[in-house]
Amino acid sequence: MYAVGTRKDAHPSGLQTVFFINGDVKQTNLARRVVYYYADARTTHVSEPDGMQLYHFPNQQVERHFLDGLKEITFPDGNVKVFLPNGEVQALSNETPASRRGGSSRLILPPSMAGLTA
Repeated sequence: MYAVGTRKDAHPSGLQTVFFINGDVKQTNLARRVVYYYADARTTHVSEPDGMQLYHFPNQQVERHFLDGLKEITFPDGNVKVFLPNGEVQALSNETPASRRGGSSRLILPPSMAGLTA
């Protein structure tokens, strides 16, 4: 426990958790994955070791920000907006066929949009 009320727990597995006085919580593991929970905003921010940033908002909106500038926003209704590094914006309805690559969080776009994220 620090004088300002912040507490840090270190687990034998390498997981470190910091509890802040304002209710925020930060977890870091040995793989350098950082999960930060903003208590006031009820928002979780995940920083992956590969640089991808993931945001979970209380309204169920999820955003993924990639190092190449691509951003993917999934709205609570299932619709998705993809912001390409070139500034183009693509909207996918929840009926648009989209899948995830095995082990990857990159969006695979339908054939009409294929190649736009390369």
